[in-house]
Amino acid sequence: MDKPGSLDAELHRLITTGADGPARTQALERVLELTRQALKEDPAKLSRAMVESAAEALAQHGNQLLASSDFDGAASYFGYALKLFEQTGERKKQARALNAIADVQLFQGRPKLALATSQRSFEVARTEQFCSAIFRAAHIRAKANSSLGDFAEMKAGLEELLGLHGRICEISESGLARTHEALAQAYSGLGSNEDAAKCARTAATLYGSLGQFPEQQNCLRTCGIQLNRARQPEAAERAFAEGAQISHPDVDPKDLAWLLLNRGINLAGLDRQHEAIPHLHEAESICEQHQFMVVLGLVQNSLGRSYKQIDQYDDAERHLRRAVEIHTSDDNSAELANALIEIADIAVRRENFQESLPLYEHALGLRPGSQALTSGDYRTQADFRNRYSFALNGAGIYGRSLKIAREGYDWSLRAGDPGTEALNLTSIGAALYKLGEIEESLDVLEESLDLVRFHTGKVDLARHLDYLTWATFDLRMYDAALSFSKEAVSLYRQLDQPGMRGTHNLYQGGIYRSRSQYSLALHHYEIGAHLLQTHAPRYAGQALLKLADLQEEMGLTGFAESNYLSALDLLLTTSSDPDSTNNLKNLGSALLRLKRHAEAIEVFELILSSDPGDLRDKDAAYCLHSLGVCLNQIHRRQDAIHRYSAALTLYRELGDFDNQILVLQNMGYVYWSLSERTQAVLTLEESLDLVRRHGTISGEIALLNVVGPYNREIGNARRAIEQLVRAKWLSEQIESRSARIESHHCAAQMHAKAATTVATDTSEGTYGIVLDHRALARTHFESAIALIEETRGRIVPTAERLEFSSEHSNIYREFAAFLVGAEPAADLTTAFEMVQKGKARSFLDSLYRSGASPRSKRRTEAARLYQENWAEIGELDRELSEVADALLRMELYGTFESSDEDDERDHRAELVERKVALERDVLERREKLDALETRVAREDPDFAFLFRPPTVSLDELANELLESDGALLEFSCQEDVSHVYCLTLKSGRACLSVHELPGGGYLRDKVRELRASLLHRMNAYPHGFRLFKDLFGSTLGELEDKTELLVCPDGPLNFLPFVLLLDRDPDGEEADEDSAGGQRDSADVLEFDLSIDRDDLSKVEIGDLRRALSLVGDRDWRAIWGELPYAWRNRNGTRRPRSLSYSSSGLVANHFERKRRQRDGSDAFYEHLLLAVSQPVSDREPEDTAPTASEVKAITHALQQSQFGAEEGSTGSRFNLPVVRTLVGPDATKSSVSESLEGSRYRYVHFAAHSVVNNMSPELSGIKLARSPDEEEHEAYLRAYEVTGISIETELLTLSCCETGSGPNPTGEGIISLARAFQQAGAIAVCATGWRIPDEETVGVMSNFYSALSRGESAGESLIEAQMKCARSPHPNISHPFSWAGFGLWR
Repeated sequence: MDKPGSLDAELHRLITTGADGPARTQALERVLELTRQALKEDPAKLSRAMVESAAEALAQHGNQLLASSDFDGAASYFGYALKLFEQTGERKKQARALNAIADVQLFQGRPKLALATSQRSFEVARTEQFCSAIFRAAHIRAKANSSLGDFAEMKAGLEELLGLHGRICEISESGLARTHEALAQAYSGLGSNEDAAKCARTAATLYGSLGQFPEQQNCLRTCGIQLNRARQPEAAERAFAEGAQISHPDVDPKDLAWLLLNRGINLAGLDRQHEAIPHLHEAESICEQHQFMVVLGLVQNSLGRSYKQIDQYDDAERHLRRAVEIHTSDDNSAELANALIEIADIAVRRENFQESLPLYEHALGLRPGSQALTSGDYRTQADFRNRYSFALNGAGIYGRSLKIAREGYDWSLRAGDPGTEALNLTSIGAALYKLGEIEESLDVLEESLDLVRFHTGKVDLARHLDYLTWATFDLRMYDAALSFSKEAVSLYRQLDQPGMRGTHNLYQGGIYRSRSQYSLALHHYEIGAHLLQTHAPRYAGQALLKLADLQEEMGLTGFAESNYLSALDLLLTTSSDPDSTNNLKNLGSALLRLKRHAEAIEVFELILSSDPGDLRDKDAAYCLHSLGVCLNQIHRRQDAIHRYSAALTLYRELGDFDNQILVLQNMGYVYWSLSERTQAVLTLEESLDLVRRHGTISGEIALLNVVGPYNREIGNARRAIEQLVRAKWLSEQIESRSARIESHHCAAQMHAKAATTVATDTSEGTYGIVLDHRALARTHFESAIALIEETRGRIVPTAERLEFSSEHSNIYREFAAFLVGAEPAADLTTAFEMVQKGKARSFLDSLYRSGASPRSKRRTEAARLYQENWAEIGELDRELSEVADALLRMELYGTFESSDEDDERDHRAELVERKVALERDVLERREKLDALETRVAREDPDFAFLFRPPTVSLDELANELLESDGALLEFSCQEDVSHVYCLTLKSGRACLSVHELPGGGYLRDKVRELRASLLHRMNAYPHGFRLFKDLFGSTLGELEDKTELLVCPDGPLNFLPFVLLLDRDPDGEEADEDSAGGQRDSADVLEFDLSIDRDDLSKVEIGDLRRALSLVGDRDWRAIWGELPYAWRNRNGTRRPRSLSYSSSGLVANHFERKRRQRDGSDAFYEHLLLAVSQPVSDREPEDTAPTASEVKAITHALQQSQFGAEEGSTGSRFNLPVVRTLVGPDATKSSVSESLEGSRYRYVHFAAHSVVNNMSPELSGIKLARSPDEEEHEAYLRAYEVTGISIETELLTLSCCETGSGPNPTGEGIISLARAFQQAGAIAVCATGWRIPDEETVGVMSNFYSALSRGESAGESLIEAQMKCARSPHPNISHPFSWAGFGLWR
């Protein structure tokens, strides 16, 4: 047996053999062999010291093998060293060996073994209080837990280590810094980003105190990243900025590049791209210099994104293309996909959706096997698919868009990320909407709204609200649509996206239009069209089409035509856009509305000839339907039927019931025009069946009111009666007054038409029915009008009330015409009353509107509360009608949408509950209203009069308005026939007659011709003579001795200056009672191109001025006009009317006459004689010599020379009034004028200034006054809506400004002008102008006018005298009626 000493000696020799190399390895292998054998056979052979030496040698060699990446060899040597240390009982060395083994296991990718080994080492070291081993074991354990993804254990272990500091061991500052740095990683892995940032900040501080600046910089970068993830980007920027300031030679340029990259990304997230871009370019420079290509590729991605966000798409694309090159070279598929997606997003922003799709497809193709989109980053994949779905939607590929969005939603659920979940749900809802699955789309969008609201940004929420608006709008859920749209508009205003605000204004306009709130609809359509024209011209054509459609519906045909033409120009420029089908459809629609039928047909045929694969059935159906409309309008009705049939087939396949209903109705009307009346009725009744199953009760009522009279025409009297009775019953059930009005109206029309054939009809004897058509017609007319009167009281008196009055005024006219023609029992008194009501209501409503306006200072608290209650009741009534409609439809026809009886029962219960609540609310408000009505009548009788005008008998009206030599001429114009009612007074009793006149269309042309010749200074006399014969030929006998005429015009006659009507021509021909209504046969009548049918006669276009002028030649104007008999005269030719004035109706005139008498009955009502306001028409005119200033001087002089008084401030001999107050030039500001008018009592008020007329929004018409220093130019106008809020107590207000009597002329309303605004404000009479009057000549007209007034003549007499003086002037410019006939007196 060998002695211990000899074995120790051999081992010592082997341990000390060589430093490195094969010999050293062989020696250590021999040491392993000898020690293993000795320990196995006889441990006593080895001394303790030699065993320790052998273990140290083995461990040292293990480190050498580890350094050379021979992990298996290193593990073997460390293991044998551990066994030897265990043999000797060296616990600290055991811990060190265990740490070495754990390190090797980490390098081998065996974290579980490393975790177990390091835990064993940690326990040994903690028992021995071996501080360095504890620290190393804890950090190895942390790395192992990190590799295993167990960040909770990692955090617990590091916190345990920090807990031992100061108790069992002391950790150095460097060790503490490393521990906090590792702890930051643990918190980050747990998603505790704020805690991670705190740990990183602590580590940075410790590194900084030790002068370890590279480590400090890296920890500050980590702190910034964690703060960014914690949504504290401002704090993150401070950390990044602090790190960027560290400048030290030991700082790795790559680490600095990373920090600059992270800083740029953070700043970009703060929308501070202009700050981010310089830092990113600095990182780019470092990477280019040191060829850090991986980092450079990421920097290029970030630069591309930043430039994209500030809309610098060319720069963005340049950097992203560079990123694609780098990532392709480096085979970095993940970042390559990101770069491709960003380039695709730029194409989407440019609306090049098709161009974006291959890029998205390429990115999507980067599948497993690469790093792109398969690294487990589910959120990235969800976000990518949302973007791709959006692009597909824009390209019109809706099915694939839905599929991709659903994939994205699945990825977002895996990611547990509510942000991308919300975005993909928006895309799903959008795709469903585009696919026509609107209800399903709405379900998705509503359910995800809160998710979008709380987990996405403003842009994404706005897009979500877009689709909610569109879906609810399409489903006629207008309240919800309006709410969503208003929220979207608010967001787009914050985002500075005026184009989308324009789009939403169009939808809001559509909502108000559907509710018949036309003024609000017009307002929003105008805003939408303006915003889109300015900011998104590609879509402006469609906006102008909508605006023009509404204007046409409102009777503003001139403006509608202008906007149709503008829309056409825009659509022609966008027909080649990617969205060409929609643009072509809109182009065709514009051409159709402009009646350019051949071009419209060509466009629609072009769309239908496109590749069937590119044309959606919905678009094809629309084009076929439009072709049917077009062909019908050019009387190709058989062709129209074929197109309608083809459209109907497609709409049936699409399940589009709304359009099926519309097409069937159009087909029915065409069949009726083709005299295929039985087929027409069958087709309309098929439409009626669809309305019952898929429409509303209101829609059924409307169609019944059409089909019923048609059935009567084809002899189905019983069916007709059943349908009209049902329409009436349905309208009563849903409490829809509008529907009931229309039902009675249709029945009245049907019976009135039948009564023209036979008064009592027994032809329906088969059913035992005997009908007194005349009596039934009267009953239905009376019922309709009673409902109108009742309903007016239920509508808040704003524009909506005016629209209601205007919309139904024609029913009054029809009833009146029926009563006049009901021979031999004509009821002229009731007919006259109906005409009065139909016309007077509209203006009295406008008077009510001005008085009840929130701007008015005159209304009492009771009146204000009364108005507010009516507003609330009106809204409740509308909702109650909708609920009743839905309930009745369910009761009669079921829901048709669902077979779920439980759902239907629950829905019905909800509707019943809502109806009961609404009825209760209405009842409570009506009770409150009853009490208020009594209070209003007591406290504010003027308001009560306007709201509930009292009935005025015929005798009362005649006695209050007329003297024995006066006559009231009330005109009522309908398209086919018109009437004039002549009211006179004999022996205190009213005398009424009525005369038939040509229809409104004929009169419109005549008035247009007169105005055209007049405004272009041509010979207007033939037109004046012809119109006199048309209008007064049959009334000459009654007007023979009348010298004071009050004319109440209607329709086109509102634009006629009656003062120009001549009762004989230059050749001596006189008008007689048999000459009325003659056709256009005079050779002297000038012919004009009047093919464009404009209702706005204040704007006249002349087709051939040259030819017209050639008919006039060089004739002397004074010879023509100066000697002619203006207006009418009596039979002996010695007298003519001394006074001519106008009013909207006799009732309106009576209202102002009562006010005049009340004031005249007060001895001192008027405090001053005249307020004169003057402002130069042009800024270039001197204030003191401008025609307007000269005019004020002239009228002041005329009054000062009168019997009324002398100098300003003196008292007059007749009225005891100060003479005048003038506001001229800079003194005539809006505030000074308003203050002078408010509450002051001037007998006369005179304006001589420039005015503007806004035919689109007449409340914005105004008079230009002096601008105050703090006012903008547009603020210096006294607008019509501001005038109505002033209390003006004057007998006569003269508007010597251009076109103050002009404006829109809606049916039954009269002209909505500046003059009317001043009447609403309280002026008893207003002298206004019908066109642009010449400045110089006007001075003479007004001087003569006020001279006559000063002599005590009435305003009507004074104006006629002034005009006749001008007509007899030797100066052609003055004698031509263009200079003086534009003035008219309204009362």
